[in-house]
Amino acid sequence: MERKCLECNTIIYGRSDKKYCSDSCRNSRNNRLNSEVNKTIRKTNQKLRKNYSILLELRSEGINNIKKNDLLELGFYLNYFTHTQIDENKKACFYIYDLGYFKQNNMYFIIEKETSTKLL
Repeated sequence: MERKCLECNTIIYGRSDKKYCSDSCRNSRNNRLNSEVNKTIRKTNQKLRKNYSILLELRSEGINNIKKNDLLELGFYLNYFTHTQIDENKKACFYIYDLGYFKQNNMYFIIEKETSTKLL
């Protein structure tokens, strides 16, 4: 019985459990099958990286209070963060890795650095 490569459909020679004619075909097929998932992850990571760099830049300039509109004008994505913490006043702080922000009121955000990191 002839076996054919799952990627390029050429005849396969060698081991009976071989699925691809070469490493190149194996890599091409896996890259194609995983491309949608990788694209989504890549887009999310780009937004997280942008948010982190914005918070880092603001902190390095000594800015710890910023208006929501100013943050959005810098290209900040409010819905992209890595985790949240709720403080004793039941106020949510949104973190991008070790830098976080929380609403002071409806217009201002406070930027802070996480003091303790718990590893899962």
